Amino acid sequence: MVIRKNNIPLVFLMLYFLTKMLWDKSVPYIFEIISILILFNGFVNFFTKSLNKQKIIYLFLYGTFSIYILINGICQNSFAQIQRSLYEYILYTSFIFSMAYYIKKADFIKTCKIISELGIIISILSWYEWISKSYLVGSFANIITYGNYIGFRSAVFSRSFLSHGVVLGFFGIISFYLYLTMKNKNYLLISGFNILSILTTSSRGPLVSTVVAIFFMYIFKNNLLKKHDKRKIMANIIIIVAICLIIFILLSNIKTGNSSIDYFLYRIRQIINWTGDAGNVGRLKFWSEALNYFKESPIFGIGPSKTGSWGIESIGVTESGILKHLCELGIVGFSLYYILFFSILFKGYKQYKIASNRDKLKLILFFGVVAMVFLNNITLQSTEEIMIFIIYSFGLGGILSMNYKDSEV
Repeated sequence: MVIRKNNIPLVFLMLYFLTKMLWDKSVPYIFEIISILILFNGFVNFFTKSLNKQKIIYLFLYGTFSIYILINGICQNSFAQIQRSLYEYILYTSFIFSMAYYIKKADFIKTCKIISELGIIISILSWYEWISKSYLVGSFANIITYGNYIGFRSAVFSRSFLSHGVVLGFFGIISFYLYLTMKNKNYLLISGFNILSILTTSSRGPLVSTVVAIFFMYIFKNNLLKKHDKRKIMANIIIIVAICLIIFILLSNIKTGNSSIDYFLYRIRQIINWTGDAGNVGRLKFWSEALNYFKESPIFGIGPSKTGSWGIESIGVTESGILKHLCELGIVGFSLYYILFFSILFKGYKQYKIASNRDKLKLILFFGVVAMVFLNNITLQSTEEIMIFIIYSFGLGGILSMNYKDSEV
């Protein structure tokens, strides 16, 4: 497939970040530096080309939040934690505007097709790791046992199996969007394969958030059909049947006799077990600790990037991106952070009401991506990982891009 010049930055960013560990292990730093330079170029171009009142408001919100992070970090953090906060909050948040610029410039359908093709490869490799019980890149010690069965957790080119689950979910959503747009059932099969592949990670959060996002997209696509359209009636039947099937799987105790399938069913059923499942019980403990940190300093927080799974000076994880932001940044920083995010979502909602059906499908995709990452981040604190934040930025930046004409970016 020939890649147009305007497509190259967006394609490069998505291919690199969705397979990040492959390139970082092969050629350390080079691709990461190139990607940061491309993102910086997109950020600068977004705000310098056709600067208007709306962009000034976004720049003000971003600038105010960045200054807060810097001052808060200097007052409360060590040098290492300040560095991490600049990277995790200020740099990451700038990606949203960079992605808005590149998404607007690119041939979007072609880009999505390339991402979908990559998704097929990554899903196949995910099953290869799961079957062979060996990693292509890196080594991860975490396994899950169920009776005599040992659950291997695939990661492929992600930094963890938890991140890999989100990446596979993203591939599933992109392929589902192509199915909705092009009416090609092959993309529906690819989407299903991507989502099924999340099982190889044994990560329930990405599975739940992806399924919810797909339902969200399907329902909104269904609403675009006329009231008495036969396709709309069939879609409603499919939704009801799917919901009943999910409820049945969650509440039943049926076993197939196949250890692998029974293991997958067991992991899915544990999603609603918040008293006996070790993962969920542990998560509640971390949430309680995060709330205690918040109570220590509710206004300004305990300091940006003091919690998390990265850095030797971290005081531990919160297992929730929402609670991480709340306890680290306090009410002030938490409000600044989410005012920026929700202002983008609100503008996207207003744009959706007046958009053509074609543009509504794009917005449905972007909202679906945001919903998947946001829901996953509630229970897994995943947006501190740059791979996941790029996916988040793809959704938020995509929504933002829909509010501007081509000449304005």
